[in-house]
Amino acid sequence: MNECPCASVLVGLERKLDQLAAALLTATLLPSASSERTGLLVGWRAIGRYTGRSPRGLRDYAKTMGFPAYRWGAHIYSSPELIERWLVTVEIEKNRVQSRAKQQPPKELGP
Repeated sequence: MNECPCASVLVGLERKLDQLAAALLTATLLPSASSERTGLLVGWRAIGRYTGRSPRGLRDYAKTMGFPAYRWGAHIYSSPELIERWLVTVEIEKNRVQSRAKQQPPKELGP
């Protein structure tokens, strides 16, 4: 018996639904850093309003620095919880790089 050609499409959709469900759970069930209860951020504009950054800058962060924005179909989504975790991670890495730079002795210039 031949497998339906749309089976791989259904598997892909199922994965996307699982990702969206995980993001929804993260956004609604976990306590956020602020006392305000916030939900899922959908679209670059909504994410930009939350972060205070431009949508273009956020897209660059997603490509180059691993900003937590996920695509589901034609939509981009994230959650305040994921964004706060990412900001902490970026700050830790920035401090780590700066402390390494301070520990290295200055390079001597040749004659």
